[in-house]
Amino acid sequence: MLEQIKRFLTNKFFQNTSWMVFAQIYQMVISLFIGVISARYLGPSNYGTINYAASYISFFTIFCALGLEGIVVREIISKREQEGIILGSGIIMRLIAGVLSMVAVCIIVYFLNPDDHILLVVTFLQSIILPFNAFNLIDMWYQSNLNSKVSTIIRCISYTVMSLYKVFLLITGKSVEWFAFSTALDSLLIAIMFIIMYRKQGKRKLEFDLQTSKQLLRKSYHLIISTMMAVLYSQMDRVMIGKMMTQTDVGYYTAAATICNMWVFIPQAFTNSARPVIMEVQEHNKSLYVKRLKQLSGFIFWIGVLFSIAFTVLADFIILVLYGNAYMMAKGPLVILIWSTVFSSLSYPRSIWMICENKQNYTKHILIWGVIINLILNYYGIKYYGIIGAAVATLFTEMVTCLIAPTFYKETRIYVRYLIESFIGKGILK
Repeated sequence: MLEQIKRFLTNKFFQNTSWMVFAQIYQMVISLFIGVISARYLGPSNYGTINYAASYISFFTIFCALGLEGIVVREIISKREQEGIILGSGIIMRLIAGVLSMVAVCIIVYFLNPDDHILLVVTFLQSIILPFNAFNLIDMWYQSNLNSKVSTIIRCISYTVMSLYKVFLLITGKSVEWFAFSTALDSLLIAIMFIIMYRKQGKRKLEFDLQTSKQLLRKSYHLIISTMMAVLYSQMDRVMIGKMMTQTDVGYYTAAATICNMWVFIPQAFTNSARPVIMEVQEHNKSLYVKRLKQLSGFIFWIGVLFSIAFTVLADFIILVLYGNAYMMAKGPLVILIWSTVFSSLSYPRSIWMICENKQNYTKHILIWGVIINLILNYYGIKYYGIIGAAVATLFTEMVTCLIAPTFYKETRIYVRYLIESFIGKGILK
């Protein structure tokens, strides 16, 4: 028994996942102190302004990613000798997309809100992250080697510096524009450190190759569309609340969503660590591959249920402690949105299955259903029930994209079966 425990603790997957979880916990703890104090300092209105702008930027953040994460991991695993070209080509493509997106988001916000000077400045400062996010692709190289220790240290250092920057802003009483720059500072520091560490540890020089870029895009363009659809319906509620109600209401809703996402680092970390393991085993052991997918999905589902029950019961206490009485209007959306995160988190293992089975094109079809349903439900929900209606729209949309929409297509029904079996534990322990 002791020998089994020892083997488990020294297992590369366990150690890699532990580093990822540590990074997320570290960031979450600091956020509870710095982020929440910042939200109180800014108040629902300014806090809403930052997150209203962030909703537009989130759409372009996903576009700039070009759907390359899972694709790059799989390409590196199968073509180790070309990892420098694969990474270099992906980074250059992301840099170009980032610069173009930075210009586009500022133009869009200007035309939609021409008289809101503060919003325009906040949007520009936050959009600086778009080109710098290109270098996050180096993290995929570390993930493909089950070596997230370096990435974890980089992100912790960056987040610490960014948090100290926010402390400075709080002490000196700076305006909302200064807070908007904090996310750009975080991305800038991460990019610099990733470049430095890869130059030291990478075995091959980063290079750009046009042919490789074309091959990566051919494999990822379905995921680009899919992720854009996903972020469209995930951010649609905040954009529509801002247009149909007020930015103060966006602040309440964002506070609720932020609390709900406090546990999501767990499925993200496990998925990122499990991705190369599942992709590698899929090549030679189909039954073990399916078992690992079910184990990951079942774990994510049940830990999500436990967190949702806890957050629902403790909603008043959590909001009061973190944000204060000024944000108590966030309770209604909180107790609804927390259950939507259970279903949205299940998209992580689904993305692994889609790439392994080369069915990325079906992701966009599934998410188009989500966009249409979310748009309709948000319009009528916000119109008649305000931010509560937006939360219900999100919950129903996540349920549809997780369990219902995939059954419309013959090729993806099998994964719904895997998912349901993972909920009841079938095929997980054998």
